[in-house]
Amino acid sequence: MKILLFLLSFLIVFCSEHTTEPPIQDDIVFEISEFPNTTGTEWTYAYYDSLSSTADTVKVIVHAQQNGFRLWQYIYRDKIDSLYVQIEKDTVNIFNSYFSSTYPAAVFVFPIEEGSSWDGKMFTHKSEVIGRDTVITDAGEFTNAWLVREQWGALNDYGYINTWLVPNVGIVKKYHFGWSFGTANNTWELLEYAPPDKAFN
Repeated sequence: MKILLFLLSFLIVFCSEHTTEPPIQDDIVFEISEFPNTTGTEWTYAYYDSLSSTADTVKVIVHAQQNGFRLWQYIYRDKIDSLYVQIEKDTVNIFNSYFSSTYPAAVFVFPIEEGSSWDGKMFTHKSEVIGRDTVITDAGEFTNAWLVREQWGALNDYGYINTWLVPNVGIVKKYHFGWSFGTANNTWELLEYAPPDKAFN
């Protein structure tokens, strides 16, 4: 009986000392290859603009690449806008116009990871990765969102943009606060997402 108890105690101690713990993933990053920019990708957002008190549902469609840019078409209820997305090595540049490729409207430098930051093209612009976050929208719950904050400031123009990005999905939420002789803010929240092979009709 004593021998049996000894062997049992030995096995308990041995197993507890040799239990393999899963490795801690402290190197989680969002790689540029996970940023969706494929022709045919579609998103639908709930959009609200405080300046015009406008609420809308906006569909965004990625079109074929031309001269190093992909056209992102924003289809509102009463208008169509466009952004031009360029990927250069580790950087995603987003332009308001094909002809204004010197000063992008937004810049994301990859890999996106805890503590990373970068300067914008304008000297007052700076972006930083705040960290990982959980975002709940009508499109679902995203526990792996990365919050990126862009800030700028000048005498008569300052503000910030919080953008929540999810690998292989893209922008799931965005909040823009700005002041330039008046306060304005707008919000974007993802309603639906479809990769190219499952794009909406």
